[in-house]
Amino acid sequence: MHGKGQIYLKILLESILIQSTNKYEVVISDQSDNVDILNLIDSYKSKMDISYYKCDNKGKSSYNLNNAIKHAKYDIIKPMFQDDFFINNICLESILNIPNVTWGGCIFTHFDSDNNHIGNTISPIYNVNIKRGINTIGGPSVVFFKNDKNFFNNELVWLMDCEFYEKMFKKYGSFLNVALCGIGVRVWNDSYTNHITEEIKNKEFNIVKELYG
Repeated sequence: MHGKGQIYLKILLESILIQSTNKYEVVISDQSDNVDILNLIDSYKSKMDISYYKCDNKGKSSYNLNNAIKHAKYDIIKPMFQDDFFINNICLESILNIPNVTWGGCIFTHFDSDNNHIGNTISPIYNVNIKRGINTIGGPSVVFFKNDKNFFNNELVWLMDCEFYEKMFKKYGSFLNVALCGIGVRVWNDSYTNHITEEIKNKEFNIVKELYG
């Protein structure tokens, strides 16, 4: 997070506090080596239903996400990466108002590392080639899904989100789209995808092919 982890997490937590519903819990999974995140969480315990869990498996987002998911109590999971945030105060309420929620996503737009809006508003949609890395949905901060033993694949990095979306489609069918721009997603110049080698891509393609053909 280039030293801005606490700052970004605070922005996220503040964006949760102003949501139009308080029917949520916040589950934090932390892979960091210090207590900065824990100290920040402690300052929010009087403001929201929030819990903290350490994640000892480092380096992969899937481990962190799955650690939070396995501790979640409510029926719907809304993952959020630390540097992303809600930009519409009815986002959570809109998700809760969907009848028979299975899985879906929210329209999102991009911000840079200094909180400047840089446009590129995108409406997520599933496509049949998503398992091959053609990601028309976006990152995990965009989606929501039933709390029904749905976990990300710990073997994957590059196709982690795409494989998960294919799994959700196979399990639940149609992707539900919330018709409002609800999520701010940060764009990094030094994104992890810039460091994905062809060897990693080929390995993950083979894993996904074994799973889905």
